[in-house]
Amino acid sequence: GALLGQMAAPGVGGTLGGAAVAKLASWLFADAPARKKKIFVSFDVDNDRALKHLLVGQSLHSDSPFEVTDGSLLEAAPERGWQAKAQAAIKRADLVIVLVGRDTHRAAGVLQEIEMARLERKPIVQLIGRRNDNYRRVANAGRLIAWTWPNLKKLLAS
Repeated sequence: GALLGQMAAPGVGGTLGGAAVAKLASWLFADAPARKKKIFVSFDVDNDRALKHLLVGQSLHSDSPFEVTDGSLLEAAPERGWQAKAQAAIKRADLVIVLVGRDTHRAAGVLQEIEMARLERKPIVQLIGRRNDNYRRVANAGRLIAWTWPNLKKLLAS
């Protein structure tokens, strides 16, 4: 505030000018949108990559309450050190979302990411990827909810 005050009103003084600039800024940005939740998306990369792309697409809506910061990093030929990168991404996230498909419950990378999230004490939620598909809940991965836009917005609004 003081630096901006000095720049806006040189000679008046940093404190006085800074206070005025801070007041103006708080008035201008009083209705600023809330910060979007940062989510890490865990999914079966061999079978459910399309689900992740759909969720990323929803995060780009103008009224979306979330942004995808990262997703499962274990590929068919994993790079060395993927666990450390996944752990860092999970640590930055507000929430971990597991996209549940037919084989997610036994996908090695998903199970490791869930364990990392639990160690970081991050909330975990499972979204049913395809309602008409056979799917099984992933053990120790939080509650299972239907993937709908209203459910996502409600889950991530607070």
